Amino acid sequence: MRAESQGTIETMKLAELIDLESQLLRDEAATRDGEGRKLLERDRAIGEAVLRELSVDAEGARSLIASDVGFRHRAAGGWLAQLRGKVKRLPGARMERGYALVGWILGALGVVLGVGAASAALHYDGSRPVNVSYFIAVFVGLQVTLLVAMILMMALRRAVGTSTLIGWAQAFVVWLSRARWVDKLLRDLPEDAGGELASVRSRTSLYGGVERWLLFGLTQKFGVLFNLSALVTCLMLVVFTDLTFSWSTTLNLTGEELHGIVETIGAPWSWCLGDAVPDSDTIQRSEWVRHGTPKFEGKPSLEDVQKWGSVWWRFLVMSLIVWGLLPRLLAFLFAQWRVRRSLARTDLAHGAFQRLFERLVPPPAGWSAPAPEDVAAPPPAKRPQRRRATRRKKKEGATKTPAKEPTAQAIAWGRLARHRATLPPVVERRFGWDVGACHSAGGAKLEDDAACVDALVGAAADRVVLLVEAGVQPTKEVVGFLVDVRERLGARAQLVVGLLAGDPDGWHDADAEEVQQWQSRLDAVGDPYLRVERMVATA
Repeated sequence: MRAESQGTIETMKLAELIDLESQLLRDEAATRDGEGRKLLERDRAIGEAVLRELSVDAEGARSLIASDVGFRHRAAGGWLAQLRGKVKRLPGARMERGYALVGWILGALGVVLGVGAASAALHYDGSRPVNVSYFIAVFVGLQVTLLVAMILMMALRRAVGTSTLIGWAQAFVVWLSRARWVDKLLRDLPEDAGGELASVRSRTSLYGGVERWLLFGLTQKFGVLFNLSALVTCLMLVVFTDLTFSWSTTLNLTGEELHGIVETIGAPWSWCLGDAVPDSDTIQRSEWVRHGTPKFEGKPSLEDVQKWGSVWWRFLVMSLIVWGLLPRLLAFLFAQWRVRRSLARTDLAHGAFQRLFERLVPPPAGWSAPAPEDVAAPPPAKRPQRRRATRRKKKEGATKTPAKEPTAQAIAWGRLARHRATLPPVVERRFGWDVGACHSAGGAKLEDDAACVDALVGAAADRVVLLVEAGVQPTKEVVGFLVDVRERLGARAQLVVGLLAGDPDGWHDADAEEVQQWQSRLDAVGDPYLRVERMVATA
C-alpha cells in the first residue's frame, strides 16, 4: 500500500479552481433533481482511474484525502481532467480572461496617465523653469502615500471593509465576462457561463485570499505601467528638449529644509550616484521667486543653469525609479506570488468537496474500528501536537499509513441520546472515521448543550457529526447550536448533520424530501463546511 504524499503540489490555476466549483454546483443541482445514483457511478469510475494515475490504493487515498492538501488538489484536478469533454464547457477560462482584460484596461489607463502626468510635471515653455517640487510631490510623495495606504488597507481588511471592495471588483469582472461586446475576445465558451460565474461568487468567502491578492496585483500593474511610461516620457523630454529646472513653493520652506528632504529621498542611491543628489548650494541657487528675481546676488550664468539641470534631472529620474517604479514592481511580483500561494493553500475541504471525495473513494462497506489492543499507535494528541508529529514524519521520510483515520466527535441530538452508545459504529461505517466520543445535546437542559460544546473544544475536534432523529425539524434551536459549535471550533472544522430513522436493530435514512429540507435550511446559514449527509446509504 502506498499512502505517502505524491510529491510537491503543482499550483492550481484560477481557471481550474473556478471550473471545480462550477462543476460541483452542477453536481449539487443534479443531486437535488434525483440524479445522485448516476453521479455516484460516474465518479466511482473516475476515482479508479485517478487512483491508478496517482499510484495509490483506496485505503491510502482516504488517509491522504483526510490529511494532505496537496493530494486533494491532485485528486480533484484528476477528476476535473477526466470530466473535460464529458460535460458542457466550464466557465473558468472566461473568468480568467475577464481578469486579464481588466488588467489590460488598467495597464492602458496607467500608460495614458503616466505620459500625461510626466508631460505636465516637466512642461517647459521657455518662460519659466520646470518646478521640481511638483514632480517630487506627485511621483514620490503621492505615490508612496497611496502604496502605504493600500498596504494598510490589505493588512486591516476586516476593519476597513476590503471584502466589500473585493466583492465589487469581482462583480465587475463577472459583468465584463458576460458583456456582449467582449464575446469576440472570450469566444468559444458557453453562453450561460456568466450565470455560473455569478453562482460561484456565493463561495467568495472560501477564496478571499486569492481574490484579495488578484485585486492588489491589478492595481500594482496599473502602478508599474504608470511609472514606466512616466519614466520613458521623462527621459525623452530630457534627451530631445532643453529643460531648465528650479523649485518654488508658497510654503515657508527654506533651501536648507528642502535640502534635508532631498537628501532623505536620495539616500538609497547617494552612495553610488552622488552627482544625482543636489547639494545645498545647488538648491539655494536654483530657487525660483516671483518676477524671476533671485535671492542670491548676481545673475546665474548659462553654465550654472546647465549644471543645475544636469543634477536635477538625474535626481528626478532616480526618484521616479526608486520611489515609484521599483516599489510598484516589487508589490506586483509579491501579489503574483501570493496569488499562487493562496491557490496552492486552498484546502478543498468544504462540504461539496467532501461529497466529491466520498464518491471518488467511497468508505469501505462494513468498516469497523480496530480493537484497542491491536493498535500500536499512541493515543490521539491535541491538534498542535499532531501537527508537529506530522511535520516530523515528513522530515524523516516516513511513509507508513496511520493505524486510524482522524478522530471525529459524534453528538446525539434530542431523543437519540437514549441510543448514544450504539451510534459511533454508524458514523464509523459511514465515513471510516474513528469516533473519539459521542456526546448528547438538544435535551431539556441548556447547560448540557454548553457542556457538549466545551467537550468538543477540549478535544480540539475538527470533525463533528450531529445525529438527528428523522422527523425533527431544523428549528432555530438546532441551527443556533450548530452556529455556536462553528464559532467555538473555528471556520474550517467539518460539521455534518446526519438524519437517522429506525432504531439500533435497523437504522435507515430519512426520506429525500426531509434531507432536502434540512439542506435548504442549512444553506441559508452560509457555512460551506456545514452539510447534511445520508448516514446509511451513500447514493
